[in-house]
Amino acid sequence: MKYDVIIVGAGPAGASTALALKNTNLKVALIDKQQFPRDKACGDAIPGQTFIALAKLNPKYAEAIKSFKKKQSIKKTLFVNWNGKSTSKTWKHFTYNSTRTDFDAELLKLALEENKKIDFLPETKIKQVSYVAEGISCLTDKKNELTAGLIIGCDGAHSIVKKELLKTKTDLKIEMNCTAVRQYYTGLKHTKSEQNEVYLTKKYPSGYFWIFPLKNDISNVGFGIENNSGVNVRAAFEELLKSDKVLAPLFKNATPLGRVIGAPLPLGGSDNQIIGNRFLLCGDAASLVAPISGSGIDNAVYSGIMAAKQVNSCFKQARFDSDVMKPYQDEVHGTLTKTMRSNKTKMKIITMYPWLMNWLIGILHRFKFGN
Repeated sequence: MKYDVIIVGAGPAGASTALALKNTNLKVALIDKQQFPRDKACGDAIPGQTFIALAKLNPKYAEAIKSFKKKQSIKKTLFVNWNGKSTSKTWKHFTYNSTRTDFDAELLKLALEENKKIDFLPETKIKQVSYVAEGISCLTDKKNELTAGLIIGCDGAHSIVKKELLKTKTDLKIEMNCTAVRQYYTGLKHTKSEQNEVYLTKKYPSGYFWIFPLKNDISNVGFGIENNSGVNVRAAFEELLKSDKVLAPLFKNATPLGRVIGAPLPLGGSDNQIIGNRFLLCGDAASLVAPISGSGIDNAVYSGIMAAKQVNSCFKQARFDSDVMKPYQDEVHGTLTKTMRSNKTKMKIITMYPWLMNWLIGILHRFKFGN
């Protein structure tokens, strides 16, 4: 099957790219190895910048995703140090929590409704990506060949597009990348419906624990830490639930739902290569997870919209070499990466001096700032 563009991955980056290609008249294959709705390891917090990005593309897209019913509105975040002292931050932009099962399916639905030039191919795994005379060839697990002039890798931290065409893969074991795990819980009576909670822990000071409320008395509970800490993330998560002096009492009468699942967090903040002849990388495939917060949905959406603009330019020029792709990389690095670079520096300081954040929260608590 021949296409103009192949998008690998139908999560927020892929769906946003497809949505932003609406008025280009390009024939697009949107491929994902799973059927939607599907579960995804994440904290389920949808950053406010997600809606701002969609509004810049088209205000009605932002309104459609804002009015989505399967969400829990969030107005503030409570930060708790390992002594149980707390402070909070109120968010100025609209934001909510929603399971990735529901949110990703809703964003994909919007893209498919708006862009009728999309062929959505779920439960299709790309096994090989290579250059051919007509552009790019993708071989699937169903032994089909798809060809296109250009391919966009929105396929996450273990991107096959990146591996096959850039001839490299994200080294998730290096310093300043992270791993996180999460599990759903019910029966956490202390939570407030419009408030996320972030906890520092004395034993694992370079990571943080979270409790993010969802609808129907369910909370997303998780723990993330940098990879060079040498910590078994799942074991640390379970230990904190059982024995941390601040956290354990909160879970005394709570009930876990489902299993613990985890995911790598390829942090942004470096001017890494995300383009090449006939390909672009977006979202986690481009290492655009925000240091400190660990959020990636907003940057995935932004990068998808930027990628669509670049794709349109390539087809207008009938050029697909890396030189003509460079404006996309420059835009990502000049906007998203620039912000993340600053946060990466802050993260290094926090990691070197873990007591600093604990002390700061204590001081803010003492003077009742944010409480």
